[in-house]
Amino acid sequence: EQELYSIQQHQHYLEPSVQFLYEMGFITCPHSMELTHDSLTLKGVLATEVNEGHALLMTELYVQERLHHLTGNELVAVLSSFQEKKETEDSPSIQELRVSSAVRDALLSLNTMSSDYQMREEAYGLRMEGYWKLSTQLVEPMLRWMEGEHASVICAEYDIFEGNFIRSVMKMANM
Repeated sequence: EQELYSIQQHQHYLEPSVQFLYEMGFITCPHSMELTHDSLTLKGVLATEVNEGHALLMTELYVQERLHHLTGNELVAVLSSFQEKKETEDSPSIQELRVSSAVRDALLSLNTMSSDYQMREEAYGLRMEGYWKLSTQLVEPMLRWMEGEHASVICAEYDIFEGNFIRSVMKMANM
């Protein structure tokens, strides 16, 4: 009976997430029991196609055309903020990054969007630890790699293991 009760309560846990996705325009139906494939909006469909990175924020960036003005190299630098590396005390702030003003502005805008989404999510009682966090650790290294710097030089300067850096490059390719 306890197991059956637990299974029947899934709706209680899903409803806040469904409400959040509805408010943000990813689905057209605000009730979890009524959701179908047809409930996905264009944003919802686009988000389902994101396999590396951050499905919701990357979709918003694309739909709102916030990164359309960036060069390919700058785009890679901004998207590298979605890499899995966690921020540490020695992670550079956005202002400290040696990047173009376009990249810096895009990162600041993304950071604001991320904070806004986190606040909206919390209003529904949701709290996914670290989900809305961005990382600045690979922004400069990825930009320099895209500009032609050799990986071994970048890894030595930023104290990154070469295998980890190449893995990050591969994840960027999958984005």
